[in-house]
Amino acid sequence: MPEATSNVEFAQKIHEEGHHRPPSTSRQAQWVEIAEAVVLAIVGFFATAVAGYLTGLVGASNNPVSGVTVIVLLALALVLKLLGVSPGVGPRLAIMAGAVVCTAAAMAGDSMHDLATGYHVGATPRALEIAVLIGAIASAFIVAPVLNLLLNAYGIAGTAGAKAMRSRRRRRS
Repeated sequence: MPEATSNVEFAQKIHEEGHHRPPSTSRQAQWVEIAEAVVLAIVGFFATAVAGYLTGLVGASNNPVSGVTVIVLLALALVLKLLGVSPGVGPRLAIMAGAVVCTAAAMAGDSMHDLATGYHVGATPRALEIAVLIGAIASAFIVAPVLNLLLNAYGIAGTAGAKAMRSRRRRRS
């Protein structure tokens, strides 16, 4: 099968390769999926805790996101291999889960920076968290439409529907 170029095609590929089966197919498949979710939650929790702790310990200039992400990717790759996930799906699942953990670790470090700065300027942790929540909600409503506009205008580079690449190739010819 050719390389998947969109999320829909990737989901179809996962389904075709038999990793994600309908719930009625196999009890064993359900347990594997539950085990994967539990392992991801546990690894994500500890990775985020480590990143936040190290940021607080070392100081505001360091956030060990890359190191934590590599550790998580290695752990997830090992777990997915032990669970028998197919080679066509396993690496993609590990990278997607690693991206989630990477973002969570970065946010944990950012929260430590915010709390340290808030302490120095006399802000309460409650006020800081309310401000972070407002910022997260506002950015979700602002960034999502902007990304949709960019996607509709230019597509995703490297895919067949990428409009920017087609227009660039025409200019070179």
